[in-house]
Amino acid sequence: MVALAAFGDDPEKIDVILPPGDPQEMLGSVQTKPGFHVYGLSFFYSYPPDTLETLPDQPANTLVEVATPYCFHVPSDMPFELDDGEDRVYFASKKVWTRWAEGSSDADFHSPTHTLFHNKTQIQSPNFPQDLDLGPDPICTGTNMEADRDKKGLYRYSLVRMHVDTDYPATSFKTSSIDKSVISDLVERALGWINRFIDVYRFVTKTPHVQRLPSVHVRKIFFRERNAGVYGASFGHGVRTAMMNRSGSDLKTLDSLLRNRDEIPPWELLFLDAQASVHNNQFTLAVVNAFQALELALQKFLEERMATQGLASTDVTALLDRTWRTKDRLKDLVPNLTGRKLSTDDAALWNRFCWAYDDVRNKLIHAARALDHAKTETAVNACRDVHQWLDSLP
Repeated sequence: MVALAAFGDDPEKIDVILPPGDPQEMLGSVQTKPGFHVYGLSFFYSYPPDTLETLPDQPANTLVEVATPYCFHVPSDMPFELDDGEDRVYFASKKVWTRWAEGSSDADFHSPTHTLFHNKTQIQSPNFPQDLDLGPDPICTGTNMEADRDKKGLYRYSLVRMHVDTDYPATSFKTSSIDKSVISDLVERALGWINRFIDVYRFVTKTPHVQRLPSVHVRKIFFRERNAGVYGASFGHGVRTAMMNRSGSDLKTLDSLLRNRDEIPPWELLFLDAQASVHNNQFTLAVVNAFQALELALQKFLEERMATQGLASTDVTALLDRTWRTKDRLKDLVPNLTGRKLSTDDAALWNRFCWAYDDVRNKLIHAARALDHAKTETAVNACRDVHQWLDSLP
């Protein structure tokens, strides 16, 4: 059954394929745009003067408390210091059991020579079949247990407290609010600190599943000298209106690819991997994936154009072997085959790609140069845009 309807603020009427049931009731649950997208929430707080005086001393004037999806196996409240070149940050963490491991032991011994484990572990398996509203994963409960290679903080996670001295201007602190720019800056810095801790932790402990975080849930921030703080809830990419279904064109393409075993271009998957790596703060992997994607797409493009012009496969291979650098192939081979130059069609894109190739890719590969989010995203976008230019050539 197909209905013609408009939804919400969208005046355009579109065809909608209805499942069985009452059309009027179901159409009332549909819209063509998300109704909301929330990235985070925050609430201002301060202490009464007499309560403030009773709070424990801090090693620095500002507290940032972060909930991580990992459980760091270090003693609770063991102090660490991090020097990032600009700030000295004082770390302490606490292992927290979730409701799925309620009643677990808080014993927290450590040995100079041995890794220690909890004993008296108990596990309660799921009921079969498991209720659908409990989610896609089998839900076990128990005590003194944790998920292997846990990246979600299922049974326990670490609450990390970071103290650092800050000097934001007094004008940033109002009677019942703190400037958003201050909070955003401090959250961004805190993400860098926790990711530095994660890099060191996974290197020392050789736990590869512990990866850098794309975002971090900052539970609270408190500026002791200002008696001003915020409780926060950050959601990464956000919480939005639930999607009902993809469009019919997407569904048809999905069905066709599955039914006909059509090959997915490997560079398209690599570009998606690169974008995901940018989001996950895996900058080296993002750059490697993006350039490999472009190199594969360009190789395929050149081979097909040369074959169309009648070159033998051996000649194609010889020509590509002589001109093997991606930058040279774009500068020399593509114009010879198509009569089009990227530097002429889009000088800004050519300059952006050359910068990404020389200043990001080459220095990453040959000098292990450190990357940041901005440089990585620019390099990935440059590769993707060059690929789109190639696709547009007649």
